[in-house]
Amino acid sequence: MLRGLDVPGVIGDGDVPTLIKVAGRTGLDAEVTVYLRDAVGSAERERQTAVVEEMDRLAAAGVLDHAAVESWRDVPAGDRYAEFVEAVGAAALDPYFEPTADGDALEVPAACIAIREDGDLTGLYPRQSDGTDETVLDGVRALCAGDPVRNVRA
Repeated sequence: MLRGLDVPGVIGDGDVPTLIKVAGRTGLDAEVTVYLRDAVGSAERERQTAVVEEMDRLAAAGVLDHAAVESWRDVPAGDRYAEFVEAVGAAALDPYFEPTADGDALEVPAACIAIREDGDLTGLYPRQSDGTDETVLDGVRALCAGDPVRNVRA
């Protein structure tokens, strides 16, 4: 009896494969948005591409309906930042989001994953939680493994 498949891919630590666990799990009933910064170096661009490819693989495996991919340039980054601060606090976003001293600009991460259920932010990567970094790679790995991605307390 066929119970499911594990779908291999590669992200993060060199050539360490990621597996998408599809056996015995239901799809994620949430809206997933990947935000990408345009002005990045080649290494960051490769990581961004890997994240987008993993999201495509998650959709192909039936884990996600799809992940929206947005450029920080095309979204109101200040509004997203305010939403994130309201949900997790400014300290949790440091050093990933860096407002300028005058508060007129915001340095955003090269990649960010926001997970919303019924319009409410329930997952956010990258961020800090209890002194531990929760990176975009951590979020991708959790999605692939079927682990909880709800790291925002309501």
